[in-house]
Amino acid sequence: MTLPPWHDTIRQGLRQRLAQGELPHAILLAGAAGLGKRELATHLARAALCQDLSDGEPCGRCRACRLFTARTHPDLHLLHLELNTQGNLRQDIVVAQVREMSRQLSMTSQLGGRQIAIVDPADRLNRAAANALLKTLEEPARDTIMVLVADEAWRLPATVRSRCQIFTVHQPPRTEALAWLRQREVDDAEVALDAAGGNPGLALAWQRESLLPLVGEVESNLRQLAAGKLAPLDVCSRWADEHAAQRLWFASRLVADELKLRARGSADASFSALDELALLNWYRDATQAREDLRSTLRPALILFPLLAQWH
Repeated sequence: MTLPPWHDTIRQGLRQRLAQGELPHAILLAGAAGLGKRELATHLARAALCQDLSDGEPCGRCRACRLFTARTHPDLHLLHLELNTQGNLRQDIVVAQVREMSRQLSMTSQLGGRQIAIVDPADRLNRAAANALLKTLEEPARDTIMVLVADEAWRLPATVRSRCQIFTVHQPPRTEALAWLRQREVDDAEVALDAAGGNPGLALAWQRESLLPLVGEVESNLRQLAAGKLAPLDVCSRWADEHAAQRLWFASRLVADELKLRARGSADASFSALDELALLNWYRDATQAREDLRSTLRPALILFPLLAQWH
């Protein structure tokens, strides 16, 4: 597994502690989505389970590594979003899942080594599940390591965060991010990186999913809405699709850029008639709307007030 260069500092620190047998029993990998935290968690779990570790790195040849590659390692426990009784993906991790994981961790390792649990996304634990996890963190079983992965670590209760050693994955410098994207043959790497707010992982994912053209479409819609050439309902009908959250992200980035322009005295009057305070409020409301899109509310009911406010 090839990890991105911005993981190097955290990876080296974890590798050294693993080689010295000083790895924390609970680790929280925090940072924005798209920065490869899940790949880092997987690499750490592979290394922690390896039976022939060399300087903190997995050998790739032992029985444990082969089982890990085949996704059949009996001492690796994955806690993630599951389907509900209707066959739909749950919006959170529930207490029954945490209790089952804790039960498994309380048993003896089947291969005689460590047991590893990866909780991802940890920031989607509901309150009861978080409380159940807290008990496991407070009374860890011997030779167990729990790795929590969270895009929005602030959602986790402070009591859970305090029981973990937190490693935050930060966005890399722009030059490093651009070099990484160009190695992966991303067209218009600078445009893609700007659209992703400097996050190279998101830029790569959106380019591969052909979502970047939405940036121009969203900007055009907002300009036409501001000029009265489109009605809020027209734009709402276009945005209320499977990419609604993505459109709001791009709209928020455009608003942030507009606020920077206005701060430098180079406002774009055709973009929006809203003043700076109104734009800030709109940005705040758009952020909340992206969160609301996770609920069972119809996207149109969430989007229309925002678009009417812009109009």
